[in-house]
Amino acid sequence: MNLRQSTAATIIVGPILDADGVAKTDEVVGSIKIHKNGAAAAALNGSATLTHSQTGYYRLALTADDLDTLGTAEFTLNNGTNSMPVKEVNVITQDAWDALHHATDGKIRGDLTFIHGTALTETDGQLAGRFVNFFDQASATFSVATALADFKASGFATLANQAAVLALLQNATYGLAKLARTGADGDTLETLSDQLDGLASLSGEGAFTGTLTVQTSGGTKLEGVVVNARRGGVLKASGTTDVNGQITNWVFGAYTYDLSVRLDGYQPATDQIAVSANDWTKTIILAQLSFDPPADTDKVTAWGYVYDEDTVLEESAVVYIQQLTAGSRKIYDSAIKTLTSNAQGVVSCSVWADGSTYRISRDGETWSEEFTPEDDEDEDLPQSYRLPGFVGDS
Repeated sequence: MNLRQSTAATIIVGPILDADGVAKTDEVVGSIKIHKNGAAAAALNGSATLTHSQTGYYRLALTADDLDTLGTAEFTLNNGTNSMPVKEVNVITQDAWDALHHATDGKIRGDLTFIHGTALTETDGQLAGRFVNFFDQASATFSVATALADFKASGFATLANQAAVLALLQNATYGLAKLARTGADGDTLETLSDQLDGLASLSGEGAFTGTLTVQTSGGTKLEGVVVNARRGGVLKASGTTDVNGQITNWVFGAYTYDLSVRLDGYQPATDQIAVSANDWTKTIILAQLSFDPPADTDKVTAWGYVYDEDTVLEESAVVYIQQLTAGSRKIYDSAIKTLTSNAQGVVSCSVWADGSTYRISRDGETWSEEFTPEDDEDEDLPQSYRLPGFVGDS
């Protein structure tokens, strides 16, 4: 998509999905960041707006300031939980955009004033007449200088002058025939055009389709797994596995992508895929989380995932947890405890499941609403409790 430089425009972004792959309808414009021509992520202009359209897709109204830089403009989501594929547009000059989009007769506009550099003094009728005289005459020979001088002075008043220009265009040394000349490597304009057409299928996202499968080591296919694909640290695609544990007809360009894979109750995983042809396949194995049940039956293991600002699972991240009230055991410890995520971005600790209440924080200042841990009765994770709300970046 091409957008006009320094001109307000509205584009569609999305889908924006939560950690479970469900479409979000309440995302805010402050979460959208812009990368101008490869620059670091930056906030949008304060007048930009984000309006939900349907099933996680949004209308993003950009200002002239947002589109002031020529080149690519990439839009990403800065949210600790939700994810969105990168939206990429090209910002082109106003003259180039106007030439493509301001025609009223379906033809590309040719601005003679722009080509010439200054305003022409001839009227439309004079120019039209001279183009007819230039191309609709018989042949003759004379110099380019004479032809141009006569063209401007008299509008090709003589048949000889008109015919001479045509002969000049047909000249084998420097005429139109040279447009078909062969280069040193054997390429002609025709073969170069064919090569450029071929590059279209290799030049970016959207080249090759394939299937990604997520399963356990025992071969059980896993539904609802969220898979994010990044290239150079930038999110390029996000998907969720179906009942067969697959994301089918997933479209990628001819690049190597870093994959991050997550499903509640399982160890998050990372992997890579190098795409180079259609019908590519990739299988990723997920292992279930495993915690030793607390010795005290009135306790459970509280656990959750920690994400950085780019929704990437974060190793050695710090999370704070604090007991607010005591339960039936009347054991109360108000001290703020520090938890550190493991290599897969998972934090865990033992908490009371006797009616005690707790809260968690990512930075030690902004806290979650209080919650009351209880046994989730997960057969695979006995005496466990999934921490509610955010566990990611504040």
